[in-house]
Amino acid sequence: MRGLDVAEESRQYAVDRGFQPGTAVQSLGELADAKFDLVAFFDALEHIPEPEEFLKELSRYLNPGAKLLVVIPRADTASRKILGKLWPHYLADHWVHFSRQGLAALMDRAGFAPERYFFPVKWITPFTMATHLFLHSGVEIPVPSRPMIPFNFGEDGAVFVAKRCF
Repeated sequence: MRGLDVAEESRQYAVDRGFQPGTAVQSLGELADAKFDLVAFFDALEHIPEPEEFLKELSRYLNPGAKLLVVIPRADTASRKILGKLWPHYLADHWVHFSRQGLAALMDRAGFAPERYFFPVKWITPFTMATHLFLHSGVEIPVPSRPMIPFNFGEDGAVFVAKRCF
């Protein structure tokens, strides 16, 4: 298993929790001749400034038939419309938000075909949810670890299959 993150503190967090040093990398170029059957983007694709170019380069590191598992904030959700500027996915490091159609078009241009879509559910505490709502105000709320509730605040999930690998 390998991890990729541009933030040093995120890579160190992974190492501190059991990733072997050197397995959490900063760029695709550090993967050398590695090949993957599955790549997971959990709340990550929206953080990539040039997602189409990144996905095309990623194809070089995929085995034939490899899959991408993607969970992203979905731009065309009711939660975004209802919450407006308070939508918790309006963050400075989110470069883009996709509709389902926009994500499918991006993936097609990058060489991936949709296999299926799903509604991702995360388990969080009500306090975590409140923290998300107050993110834009700068108010910090302590986050106890219980009780846990199922939650989706405008996210979408999809599995894509590589149409070609290089």
